[in-house]
Amino acid sequence: MTLQEPKLHKQHGDAAIPESSCVLAFAVDTGHAPLLGVLIQSIIDHAASTRPYHLMVLHTALPPRIQQQLTHIAQGKPRFSVRFLDVTTHISGRSFFTANRQDLTEAAYYRLLIPQLFPEHDRVLYLDADMVVATDVAALFDADMHGQPLAAVRDSERLITHFSTGLSEGLRAFYQSDLHLADPQDYFNSGLLLMDLAHMRALYPTGALLDIACSCEWPFHDQDILNYAFRGQVHYLPLRWNYNGNPALFCLPEPYLAEARQEPSIYHFFGYLQKPWAAPQALAMAHFWPVAVRTPFYDELARRQRQTLLAARPQKHQGGLRQRFIRLKQAWQDKPPPPANESAVERRLALQATLRETALRAEADAQADLPRRLDVLGKTDGRLARLMRATPRTKLAFEMDVCGHCNLSCQGCAHFSNLCQAQMTDPREAETWFARLGELFQGEAEFIHLMGGEPLLHPQITDFFASARRHFPYARIELVTNGVLLPEQPESFWLACRAHDITVCPTQYPIAVDYAMGQALAAFYGVAFRYYMDSD
Repeated sequence: MTLQEPKLHKQHGDAAIPESSCVLAFAVDTGHAPLLGVLIQSIIDHAASTRPYHLMVLHTALPPRIQQQLTHIAQGKPRFSVRFLDVTTHISGRSFFTANRQDLTEAAYYRLLIPQLFPEHDRVLYLDADMVVATDVAALFDADMHGQPLAAVRDSERLITHFSTGLSEGLRAFYQSDLHLADPQDYFNSGLLLMDLAHMRALYPTGALLDIACSCEWPFHDQDILNYAFRGQVHYLPLRWNYNGNPALFCLPEPYLAEARQEPSIYHFFGYLQKPWAAPQALAMAHFWPVAVRTPFYDELARRQRQTLLAARPQKHQGGLRQRFIRLKQAWQDKPPPPANESAVERRLALQATLRETALRAEADAQADLPRRLDVLGKTDGRLARLMRATPRTKLAFEMDVCGHCNLSCQGCAHFSNLCQAQMTDPREAETWFARLGELFQGEAEFIHLMGGEPLLHPQITDFFASARRHFPYARIELVTNGVLLPEQPESFWLACRAHDITVCPTQYPIAVDYAMGQALAAFYGVAFRYYMDSD
């Protein structure tokens, strides 16, 4: 069978679809449409087979302008077609729960309509819009489903929680009592679904899944509904097909660890991976933006990036991330006009170069060190409090006061820093402490907190980073700070944090501190960042 003389098998609207086609479905609203444009472009880029690809977009009142932009991506590519299906009449009179998520809309529930919307198809691959593919999706579309109505990937964030801190009693009860899952590990992410439509229709006739959706307030929405409806009837795909880049995946036991080590096939910007414009993460720089610059949606996505990273900050934060971007923008404005042969895509890629280079360098550093960590610690890199499982010895965890005084005067300070005169710890003395503790505990520790007082008041704070990492090469080392001085730190500080794998942990107080700037700087330099004691 050739593309010139296809065997016509299915009908959709007024067009015939060859039997060999890959049929892909998406569900979007206006806000997520730019992301879908990037996903479609990546699908086209990696389509190695010669078969047709038919892309079905589920929506309600998607503006014609956006439909035209999405269609334009596939224009001139005869093997690709993009079609739109307004599902307004199918959900009329239904009420879907979205109140617990500001970023969630009813579009998340449209995937439940796929079995009834496409009765002429045997199989459909559904993908969330916030994905980018790195391989030909035809291989996934043809995957063996082992007789199950659904094939999906286990939710990686839930797996990490399950094997690290453990699920809370409330969440475990929800899985077992409400979703009736025999094993919480089997909870899957609904962002990628390979559907055997005939099998699904046999289990749930038209409207049945929507009835379940409207029966109660499902906390995780369509994902809970699908896990409940198809419990025990799912073929689980490797993690590489729904990869969110969380480094804690490498702490998982086998066989998940083997899956995490595989080359990712689809990147999903959820959980650990924020939306690409929210932070210049390495995976976004490597896989999202180089695709985005070639879509009609680049300007809109870049605007969102600027809104996030260049939000107005207090004037005292001069020299921070915002000023760096302003200087970069000014430099581009002052440049001579681009050569006639320089395309808009080339100019867009150049504008992303600074962020991409920084993020990719951080990612490369982490990946280069990963095999050594896995080998030394028996397939765990020492994160997530799992060292007790690697060795029977008592875990070591300790704090070091880098300085005693502070730049705040909190009345309830547990370290009494509000009463302390200026006092600095000598880095040379600290080096001897780290050396002795490292000797006694063979360089293993659950965590080390560098704190105070306010540790950023110490002019030699980066010396403590080097000493701690030298004697505890695999520990989780965290800088605990009130965050006031983070936006004023020089580039050398952030480079030292990244070089020594230091997690910056500000405690977020209800005072006028620009925590967002500190978080943006950490993202810019590829430094791990979290709020101490969940103070966010």
